[in-house]
Amino acid sequence: MNAQTRSLLEKEWIKIRRGIWIIPLLLAYAVADSHLVLNTINRMHGPLGLWATILDKSPTFFSSYLLLVPCGVLLAALQAWPECQGKRLRLLFHTPATPERILSVMLLTGTTVLILFNLLALAALTVSMRAHHFPPDVIIPVLLTVAQWCVLSFAAYFSAMAFFGSTGLPMKLVALAGGYAAYTLLADVRGYGLYARSLPVYTAFALAFVPLVYFAFLRFMGDRTTTRFELLRTASLLLISFCLCALLPVNYWRVAMPERVRQSMHYSPVLGEFVLSSTVLGKAIGPLGAGSTVNTLENGTELTRQEHARALPFLYAEDLMKWNTFPPEVAGMAITAQQAKYGWQFLRFRANDWNRPAPMLHMLLESSPEGARLQMAPDLMRLASGGMGLEFIRPEDGQIDEKKSRLFTLALSQAGFAFPVTALGGNPDTRKEYDLGYFLTDSGNTLFQLQMVRGEPRCVNTKQNIPGTVRSIIVQEHRRRDWSAFVVTDADLYALETHSGQLRRFPLERFNANTSRLTLWSDMVSKSAILANMALPEDGEHGIGMTPDYELAHTFTRPPNPDDLAAMEQRRMLASFLFPLQVGQHIPGSAYVHLGVKRADNPALGLASCLISLLLVVLMRRVSRKPCRPGNWILAAVFGPVGLLAIVMADAHFSLPFLKRRGE
Repeated sequence: MNAQTRSLLEKEWIKIRRGIWIIPLLLAYAVADSHLVLNTINRMHGPLGLWATILDKSPTFFSSYLLLVPCGVLLAALQAWPECQGKRLRLLFHTPATPERILSVMLLTGTTVLILFNLLALAALTVSMRAHHFPPDVIIPVLLTVAQWCVLSFAAYFSAMAFFGSTGLPMKLVALAGGYAAYTLLADVRGYGLYARSLPVYTAFALAFVPLVYFAFLRFMGDRTTTRFELLRTASLLLISFCLCALLPVNYWRVAMPERVRQSMHYSPVLGEFVLSSTVLGKAIGPLGAGSTVNTLENGTELTRQEHARALPFLYAEDLMKWNTFPPEVAGMAITAQQAKYGWQFLRFRANDWNRPAPMLHMLLESSPEGARLQMAPDLMRLASGGMGLEFIRPEDGQIDEKKSRLFTLALSQAGFAFPVTALGGNPDTRKEYDLGYFLTDSGNTLFQLQMVRGEPRCVNTKQNIPGTVRSIIVQEHRRRDWSAFVVTDADLYALETHSGQLRRFPLERFNANTSRLTLWSDMVSKSAILANMALPEDGEHGIGMTPDYELAHTFTRPPNPDDLAAMEQRRMLASFLFPLQVGQHIPGSAYVHLGVKRADNPALGLASCLISLLLVVLMRRVSRKPCRPGNWILAAVFGPVGLLAIVMADAHFSLPFLKRRGE
């Protein structure tokens, strides 16, 4: 290390030494707060209750670790604020060291300190969770969730550095816009580990703020036209345009979203077709606003409220009982109103239900409890390494119950299970009436049922082989005991019948495990499914009516409300013109948080918008009589009006002298 670099490092230490102690205090508060939350739950509910709370509710007991973000801002203030007071910034760039070197040492120092504190925070959280005997299966998803705030702390640090280094109001607004966009993208916690797949992308996004820091400081020396400065300017404005494409479309749709018409449909076993309902959401629903709901047949014939109820006797059994109009037979079967009232089952599935992180641990309930109610098991279950067995962990000490693990793994093997476990699913909810345990598939895609009965394993080979790749197993115990479990593959949905033990395939030709939203209905005389594609809402809803034996009885496709389509199309056209590119975090059908760019819904309007922006760039160049900047062409061609806005904000400092600070 040469003397010049050593001097710059000593200077950084002098700047931060009096205020850096605040950061450990903030982190100590975060560590103590999260640990006290865990202790409180542990004292109230015991170790098992603590583990069950973390697994079932995914609480953000570590929310105080969001203080990592203000830690990054504080560190930037300690480093940049002293340099920007009075005429110190002018003096800073008139030292023997080059401006780039000075900024590099400043950023390297701050980044190193921030990395150290982030690692200390993650280590402290790990120690806190290990003190409550949590296994890595739980700790790692929690750490991945806090890691998104670690990434945010770096974005906050760099944007704060750019803010303090900016010499004019427009550039400060640019830095604030970038920091706020990073906060909106990374601050929210929707569940454990949902950012896991996209953390490298978000890390690259945070590092993209580095050129903005150089650009904010170096532009103090004037609007230079060197190649290096132009590259920094272009990279900075590309980042800001990207951030604006994340912020502006969201706020646009908050303002422009039209009033929608809520549509629903149900299969009528009485009429043998679907009956439809449409409700204007802006009007009240009930005795005074019932007129806002319109019920019709598939051909558009309107139904009165009583006719609609008679077409759906299972759904409206209580209404028909009150009116004394419940029919003696439904679809040729003698059914009483009381049987109809409790004789149906309704389920909703979304692709997000299985396109999400797998449960961290599982709880195998006692299927034959001593009392009338189900109770939580004394331990948690997980798959052994590679899915080659089952392991049961005791929450009180975090140790594996070797005896029980061997016992249940052996029971699976003796039932003919071929390891490894490829999929498993259960419903460890003690509020249900009965427990079916867990369903598992082996290496040959054969379905097995595993229960714990009086502490002993009971494993049943259902002898049902599932074609295709199993995506999820969903267990739903219902009082009708019609279905035991549902098996989702890439292109099919299967139901395991409770009484027959047969695996039945639903005739859903348009089912897609990546994008489908599904509603299932089952009653004593029929079954039905309503399928929609979340990625293509304009396709409408596809209804499939079935017999009790899953034979196709009737199909119907209901398109979206035409008024809704027209209103949305108008707003999408305007959005396509304003935002040729939009930054989003969500993919239909996936619970994971992503970071991606999508083109305008109307590519022609998006292209026209970019061309008009390019023409405006030409006009601005001629009016200002300044040389052509290649970066401006790139911004206008890629981002359209958003890129044009970034250019105007960046150049306002030089084109509007009153925005400069006094003394510059």
